[in-house]
Amino acid sequence: MAFPHNIDFDRLANYVLNDVAYALNGWVRGRPTDETALLNRLTERFARHRRGCDVGVNSPVTLIPEVAVLHRQGPHQVDRFGADLAVTLYSPRKRFAKTAFFQLKRGLDNRVQIDREQLDEAFVDTRIANRSFVLSVDENRLNVRIEKCDTLRAAFAPRVHSHQFDTTRWSSLTDWLWRWIACL
Repeated sequence: MAFPHNIDFDRLANYVLNDVAYALNGWVRGRPTDETALLNRLTERFARHRRGCDVGVNSPVTLIPEVAVLHRQGPHQVDRFGADLAVTLYSPRKRFAKTAFFQLKRGLDNRVQIDREQLDEAFVDTRIANRSFVLSVDENRLNVRIEKCDTLRAAFAPRVHSHQFDTTRWSSLTDWLWRWIACL
């Protein structure tokens, strides 16, 4: 779906960045700092009840996030669709909805370990594959980096089951958000 023209991206980005920053600060202060704890903190912020989230330019436009936890929800407790969570952003009055699927990874020093099997799960359903991403949070730097699952999957050599990635060239959260909303 095309990005609605009456959306103020700066306001939208501000809501998202504030929620993510709040979640990450709580995550790094608590224990444990594993991916499940990160998932808990992110869903806490994204799924909370909001009093207004007007991101309209000329008139009020409300965008609502809806979160689905997919962590260990698939057969044999694998992550359903190769994702820990799915986030849908929709506007009840506009014909606009977008969904992204995220495999969360805890990174250290801009490095993250990914198993090919996790990425393969995102490609079981072709409707999901192009909306699947790995979201890495560096525990030391608290930076968020996002990359498409298909890009990461292509980097695996044949018969290699696990690979360590450098996340410094992945998209930042703001850059990814803009490209995702604008369908780029």
